[in-house]
Amino acid sequence: FSLELARRGAHVKSLDAAGKRIDRLKWLTNYFNLNELIQPEVATLESLQDSNERFDFVFMIALLYHLKYPLLGLEIISQLTDKLYLESALHNSNDDSYLYLKPPQDGVHSIPKWFPTEKCVVDMLKYVGFSNIQFLERPKFNRGIYIASR
Repeated sequence: FSLELARRGAHVKSLDAAGKRIDRLKWLTNYFNLNELIQPEVATLESLQDSNERFDFVFMIALLYHLKYPLLGLEIISQLTDKLYLESALHNSNDDSYLYLKPPQDGVHSIPKWFPTEKCVVDMLKYVGFSNIQFLERPKFNRGIYIASR
């Protein structure tokens, strides 16, 4: 996403907690001569908590369910932007607004994963200040895509 947005003229700040992914993006940024448009950085979402930065648009892809505190993550995002593209794993339940916990599993993953219901994602986005929320689609049965704005 960072490369394509930069190719279209956007100034991009790309964050990932995994240094290897950022190293790969730095190499690609240099290879495609996009150094002036892409700022790759090893960072966590939580590291932006006290940031004064503002962004025209934030892409939050495959992150929400990995956060230790998903609602806090959305609160941080809501202070950085008025427009959010959110893709997340969802719980397959048709329940009301719930956030399901999948504990760490030996040999599989070392952190808990949170699986919100569709309604829970909408409720969390509203709680942190987004008023216009569109559920776009379920690209797979257990994933969802949202566009949220103020």
